[in-house]
Amino acid sequence: MPAHLLGGVGRAGVEAAMVAWRHGAGWLDELVALFDRHRRLVVDVLGSELPAIGCHLPASTFLAWLDVSAFDLGSDPAARIRAMAGVRTSEGHEFGTGGEGYVRLNFGTSTALLTEILDRLVGSLRPRGGAALAG
Repeated sequence: MPAHLLGGVGRAGVEAAMVAWRHGAGWLDELVALFDRHRRLVVDVLGSELPAIGCHLPASTFLAWLDVSAFDLGSDPAARIRAMAGVRTSEGHEFGTGGEGYVRLNFGTSTALLTEILDRLVGSLRPRGGAALAG
């Protein structure tokens, strides 16, 4: 591939990186703390409201893997969740073998939006007479 198609270093990008390295530690600490609160919120809410969803506390990143195999969501659980709850997740099988029955939830958002996402998930997947759970 020609080198000119790969882009290059721009002055604005270099300046932004230098400012971030010099002055961004406080912002980064706040972001890490926010993601820590969010990952705990996801696990706590789903554990208490939807215990049929398997979800462990993520060690890093802003992504939670939700085992929704206990629910009758068909072969495309992310599409069903989007239709039922209006929440977009990613299909687990798109990330490799063993991802079937899982969806990936991105919790790198505001606390208010994450709370709404969790409320919608709980409201749409909470069993009503066993209808949402696989029989």
